[in-house]
Amino acid sequence: MAGAFAGYFLLFLASYLIIKKMMFELPDRSEVWSVKVNFYDENGHPVDKDRNKPDVTFYPHAEIENGQLYSRLAVDVIKDFYKFPGISLSAYSDTSKLFIPSDSNDELLDPGVVRQGGASTQKKGNWEYDFERKILTYSAKIKLIKEVPASKETSSIFKMDSIPKPQ
Repeated sequence: MAGAFAGYFLLFLASYLIIKKMMFELPDRSEVWSVKVNFYDENGHPVDKDRNKPDVTFYPHAEIENGQLYSRLAVDVIKDFYKFPGISLSAYSDTSKLFIPSDSNDELLDPGVVRQGGASTQKKGNWEYDFERKILTYSAKIKLIKEVPASKETSSIFKMDSIPKPQ
């Protein structure tokens, strides 16, 4: 090989070796996990996708069947930190909008966890992590609540001059 062809050949060979090391020899940074969460309306009935029309914010998109959100997803793993996506949900009951109670909402938005000492299972709040089977489960049943009605401040305000003055 001589000339320009030899230069291109060496460039190709060097590029191939670098790309091969980057793509095929680095450890995998993601794992496929299953996520399970149970949602119930304010009457304790499982949230139904037709009756309650739940609006789930979760990537990848997930639907709720008989009150259960079940999805498979890729989870980024950096050293011992597992970065799971947060879950947000609202649904309808008759004419009322239903929401996740604030005490559960914080946990659902931050399911990420640091694996402790190579344990096969671990808990963080209501989240249960099964590192061997790669299943993330929210153990508490989440009972959605109705939207808090706007306060009627104007009905409790009165004018000071409407009160009779003491004599």
